Amino acid sequence: MPGDYLKSSQEKEGLRKELYWHSKRGSMLYAKRYAEAKTEFNQIDQSVYDAINEVRQRAELNLPPITGTKSQEEIRHIVRHGRMEELAFE
Repeated sequence: MPGDYLKSSQEKEGLRKELYWHSKRGSMLYAKRYAEAKTEFNQIDQSVYDAINEVRQRAELNLPPITGTKSQEEIRHIVRHGRMEELAFE
């Protein structure tokens, strides 16, 4: 029967967690790239702040959300600095 190769519930749980992590990681990459692209085109709106804050709220980072009106240069710095912090946990 398909799926029988997973013998224990512990193995099944491990696979479930790994698949969840990969799907969550993919959505974080999308949010980060979206914010980066909008910033580079100087199209900064609430969706950019939302995307950045989605990444910043990850449990490993636990950074405070950004608020207010930021310049293109400030957003650029936040995104690039966030990338360095994120890679520290990889």
